[in-house]
Amino acid sequence: MNRLSQETREGIVHSLVECASQRSCERRYKVSNKTVAKLANDVGEMAIHHIARTRGLRVRQIQADELWAFV
Repeated sequence: MNRLSQETREGIVHSLVECASQRSCERRYKVSNKTVAKLANDVGEMAIHHIARTRGLRVRQIQADELWAFV
């Protein structure tokens, strides 16, 4: 079983977040379409786990940087 390097995984996830298609990630990083789909699925499961673990936290202080944004 081959393992992707950390840089390749980060690049694929970054591309997917920036709305690149799975096929374009496949061509750009020279990996199979199934590899991109599995990586996207794994990241989605981690996000669901993170949301479940952080829901309902009671915080005393929030730092809100860049509260105002201008377009």
